[in-house]
Amino acid sequence: MNEVLAILFSLTGIIFGMVLSVISPEEMLVGKKYFLLLKRTFFVLISLFVLYNFYTKIYLLVLFLILSIILFVLDIKFENKYFQVLHYILFLTPYFFIIDENKLVLVSLVFLYGFPSGTLLRIKDER
Repeated sequence: MNEVLAILFSLTGIIFGMVLSVISPEEMLVGKKYFLLLKRTFFVLISLFVLYNFYTKIYLLVLFLILSIILFVLDIKFENKYFQVLHYILFLTPYFFIIDENKLVLVSLVFLYGFPSGTLLRIKDER
C-alpha cells in the first residue's frame, strides 16, 4: 500500500506544475525556456540516479540507458505532450527494482520532474 501511495505522490508533481501555470500565467511564456531546461536537467538527474542504482544489474543498466537516450532524443526532436506518459513509465519502472532506501529519492525526483513538465503542458495547451 505504501508503494502505491508513493507512486501516486510522485505523479502529483505534474498537477502542481499545472496549478503553478494557472497561478502566474503572465510569467509562463517568459519562463518557458527555463522550465524546459529544468525539465531536461531533472530527466538527466533521474536517469543518472537510476543508472547508479543498477550498477550490479548490468542488463537493467544497459536497457535503461538505451531507453533513456532514445526518449531524451525523441523529446528534443518532437515536442509532443503524450511523450510525458512514456517518461513517467520509464522513471517509475525502476522503482520496483532498486533497494528500499533509494525509492524515496526516486519518487522525490519524479515529483520534482513533474513541476516543469506540468507547466510546459499547460503552456503548450494555451498556444
